[in-house]
Amino acid sequence: MLKVNKKILLISLMSILVGLVLFGSIRSTSVIKANDTDSSSQTNETSAASNQLANAEEPVDLNAQNASVKNHVVPFSALPTPTKEANVPTWAALITALSDTTIDRINITADFTSGAALPAVNRELVINGNNHVIGFGARYFNIGATGKITISDLEYTGTNYLASGSGTLVLTNKISSSAGNASVLANMNGATVIFDNVDLYFDSTSSTGAVAAKNFSITNQSKVDSNSERFYQITAASNAGATFTVDKQSKVLLSSMKGTGTGNHGQPIQSTRQLDMTVEGAGTELKIRGNGKQNVDYTGLINIDANASNVNVINEALLDIYTENTSGINMQSLGGTFNVKNKSLLNIHQTGDNNYARAAMIRFRAVGNTQFNIEGQSEIKMTKDSGSAPGIRMYGGGNSINVSGGSDFTLVNKGSGTPIDPGGNAGNQGVLYTNSGANPDSFVVKDEDSSVDIQAANGAAIDAKGLDMTMTADSGTYFVARGQTSTATSGIFNAGVLTANFESLKYFDFVNTRPGGGLVFDTSAGSTFKSLNSDLSVWVAGVNDATGNPMRSFVLANVALAGANFGTIGTGTDSEVIAGFNQDGGMPKYTRLNGNNQNAIVDELRVPTDADKYIWGHVGIPEGKHDNNRNAFTGEVSVIVGVYDVNDTLLYKTTGTIVEDVVGSSKASVYGDDARGGLFKLDTQPKGNLLEKGQKLKVLEAWRGDKTSGKAHISEANDLIAPERTVLDVTPPLPTKLTDTKLDNATKVLSGTGAEAGASVRVYYDSGDKETGTLLGSTTVGADGAWSFNLPKYVEKTKELSVYLEDHAGQHTAAQLIPSDPTDPNSEKVYDQIGLIKPPVTNVAAGNINPYNDLAYHDAIFKGVAKYVVADVIPTATLKKEAATYRNGVKVDNTQVGDTVLYTLTAMNSKEATYTTNWKNIIISDVLPAELVFDATKAEVTIAGVLAQPSQYSYENGVLSFNAGDLKTQESVKVTFKVTVGDSAVDKEIFNEGTVTGDSPREAPFVAGPNEPNATFEQITAKSEKVGLAGGKVFGVLSLSSAPTTIDFGLKKTGSYGQFSAEKPVYDQALVVSDSRASITDWELTAKVTKVMESADDPSYKLPEAIVYKKGSTESVLRLDEPNVIADSADLSAGRGSYDVSEEEWQKKGNGFKMELAPTQYRKLGEYTATIEFTLSAVR
Repeated sequence: MLKVNKKILLISLMSILVGLVLFGSIRSTSVIKANDTDSSSQTNETSAASNQLANAEEPVDLNAQNASVKNHVVPFSALPTPTKEANVPTWAALITALSDTTIDRINITADFTSGAALPAVNRELVINGNNHVIGFGARYFNIGATGKITISDLEYTGTNYLASGSGTLVLTNKISSSAGNASVLANMNGATVIFDNVDLYFDSTSSTGAVAAKNFSITNQSKVDSNSERFYQITAASNAGATFTVDKQSKVLLSSMKGTGTGNHGQPIQSTRQLDMTVEGAGTELKIRGNGKQNVDYTGLINIDANASNVNVINEALLDIYTENTSGINMQSLGGTFNVKNKSLLNIHQTGDNNYARAAMIRFRAVGNTQFNIEGQSEIKMTKDSGSAPGIRMYGGGNSINVSGGSDFTLVNKGSGTPIDPGGNAGNQGVLYTNSGANPDSFVVKDEDSSVDIQAANGAAIDAKGLDMTMTADSGTYFVARGQTSTATSGIFNAGVLTANFESLKYFDFVNTRPGGGLVFDTSAGSTFKSLNSDLSVWVAGVNDATGNPMRSFVLANVALAGANFGTIGTGTDSEVIAGFNQDGGMPKYTRLNGNNQNAIVDELRVPTDADKYIWGHVGIPEGKHDNNRNAFTGEVSVIVGVYDVNDTLLYKTTGTIVEDVVGSSKASVYGDDARGGLFKLDTQPKGNLLEKGQKLKVLEAWRGDKTSGKAHISEANDLIAPERTVLDVTPPLPTKLTDTKLDNATKVLSGTGAEAGASVRVYYDSGDKETGTLLGSTTVGADGAWSFNLPKYVEKTKELSVYLEDHAGQHTAAQLIPSDPTDPNSEKVYDQIGLIKPPVTNVAAGNINPYNDLAYHDAIFKGVAKYVVADVIPTATLKKEAATYRNGVKVDNTQVGDTVLYTLTAMNSKEATYTTNWKNIIISDVLPAELVFDATKAEVTIAGVLAQPSQYSYENGVLSFNAGDLKTQESVKVTFKVTVGDSAVDKEIFNEGTVTGDSPREAPFVAGPNEPNATFEQITAKSEKVGLAGGKVFGVLSLSSAPTTIDFGLKKTGSYGQFSAEKPVYDQALVVSDSRASITDWELTAKVTKVMESADDPSYKLPEAIVYKKGSTESVLRLDEPNVIADSADLSAGRGSYDVSEEEWQKKGNGFKMELAPTQYRKLGEYTATIEFTLSAVR
């Protein structure tokens, strides 16, 4: 039992917090509100029925209300076949035809006006006007006592009557008065007038009633549209015992809207003779409109001043009255009755009372013993917009209002706008009994579903002005009475000796809405009050807000009170009531009484899901007959729900009650919906377990009160209207994980185990969030829970990949927002009861898919998918190359031909240390420039510091390649080798770069599926920077960059064998010494004869000392194999560069080779040749 109830139990062991009611709060409890912004469900609103009338203060559209009459089409009937007829074109011809007793039909064939008086007619005669117009002037049809005239299709005008006499007048088909008409229709006092199947339009400038007849009927689907001041008026004694009947689907509109002043004017229906007025039958309507200001004796649009008169609205008929300044109905009829019976409706709307205190909507005037009976599922709807006159005024004692047979009595009196205490004529009362006689007045409600709803906004609900009366409401009825007094010491029920008996009403609510509270009952000593077998809740004035929770409540209690203001507790009152009343101070302290003996209506069982640990639903409590159910209060109702398996086998029952989130709020929020009242919350079994998909929920029981004590309202099967529910599957499969959680950018296949069999596997990439990521593809989980997915491409490093599982539960229909009032598309929006309210975002077209992140839904948390960031396993290749020059084993900072260059190539897998990579099958290569000479015997190749074997490297076509093995992250390998600088390197800058390449883990080309055993792999390659040799350009050697191949002394003629000399021979190429050495030393150039001159014809002829070299003043003989210095470095003007010996020595200085023969030297004429070897040598 809830804590809020324990406080009550301290007061009354048998009472629990039930029966708490509101002022007929209007809300739909069969739907879930989309946005219920009310601060509390406990609102001070009128009940539904009276609220509709309260809205009548909005502008009245009489045209719309009158449309049912205006638009009524009369199905005209044919006239009887005549025996003899006459065609009448003139008034004179009309007189002749009327006088001929053999004629039974007169056909008017032209429009004409009156002449002499018309003769009396004492036979049955049909006058067919053929829609012509007759101007009667002061003349009229005179109908004798035995006469009967039927008039059809005639338009008329006049100043007196259309017909007069003591016989019978029948109007049928189309009848109308012309504009400006001053005549009435029928002056038939003591006689009969029948409107039979007529379409009548009538207006007159006369204030006399259009019809005066003892027996007047409008029948057979007739349509009557009258704008005259009065329509039916009888005052002559011959009309005593009159009847006025509207029946057989006839529709009558009597509009007296001529703005007539006070006095005896403007009553559409007026009788000073005993009258039985009847409106009868389904489809029959009598609508009366008036704006006259008549008062005193003449109030009322229907004014009847004759004893024993009766007004009957019966058998589904409608009497509808709109009045602006005076009563709708005024009956001064001792012993008269006003009966609304058998599903009929009396509707009165009065906008004001012209400040006349007695101008009630219905006034029973001057005499008593009048009965106002509403019977047999009929309705009274009355609303008064302004003015201090009461809603109903009954004078004289012995008067009774009786509501029975399931009928509705609804009255709203908005009053003057200022609260007035009861006891006066102009008190804004709902019902006023005044000037009581010997017999007390009474107000009786009886029979199942009979309902009374009285709303007096600024006065007492029922005021007997201190006179005695009885008030009775029997079992199964409804009684709502709300009023507002001016002072706290006045009550909304005022009487002298009041006898009030209430027994097991379905619902009652008596409220004094005065701020700060006031009395409910204002009675004198001798009064008695009984409420039997009924719930009762009470609000203490000044303590409890009458729109909030009560001070205390009692279930199925018996209460007996007596005395002034029912301040004395009587015998038969339950003990807990006595205790509570004594604590509060009794009935005089209460500003509100409420009793509700109706069963709880379980109108909603929230669509359950397998994410729910609780079962939720809604309970409404009926209040007034036409009220929407209010929300059940916290702890008020207990509910049992059965949980069944898919085979309808009961698994368990669970019991709970109405809950609230915050104590005193009366509201709870279900899974984030707007908080609202009336919600029950039941635990699953075992407690905390989630419901399972496919389980079924059924509401089995509900009750208000304490079932164990026998004081409870137990709901019947037809009260448990919430539909059975099946638990929906909204839970995604548990997320899967990769078997190999090391997802990297060389992965080709994803796989997992332990997944939900049959689920779809969806792989998202770029972002693992499927809302923003890229769907790579899908597969299906096998029966064993295993799955495998071939990636369509290699995924990229640092990007995210997630694997989603999606079941095949299907997408659930979402509850839609619909108007709470199906007839008003602009009414508050609520959720329907068909779909699931706010399905999770994970419930998609095919079924339920994993969320990206953990998702809280209802009572479950759907685990988010595992998120895999693609690891980078692609090695990062770098290659560093270094070169060092050695000369004679010493490292130098420049390079010349012949030097040794030591190259170092360092390859590294430089991937950041946080990555795990493996670079395989690494080959380091170097394309050696042609100027560098590689000799394997001298290269001293090392790999990783170890002298390499020939199988570990190769040299082919100038490319030197080394097999360097594998490198893991941050590992490196160093390769060294030596080369010699060749002659062609002179004066060149020699650059070269190394290249390293190795296998990536990725196959090339990519083929979806597992790794291929014989696959080739993508290559990871890097180049070193281009590295030059020390010092830049390569210095050369000391050399003869040019030397002659022939030196020709030419042809010399001689006449004898005497002295011979030849100088300045011709040479084919210059003799040039070049010195581009990095380290300069002296040099000398020598010439040596390696073959002495000898005859080309006879080698035996030799000249061994014939060649002489002249250098300055010195001439030296060049003998065989004896070198002679012909130039040296001292001859150069610069230390480094080229020296053209042939130019500088031979041409410029005159030095050079000579050929000399002594006279004694043996010789033979002819061609001689010799060989000279030039040698350039460095001199240390």
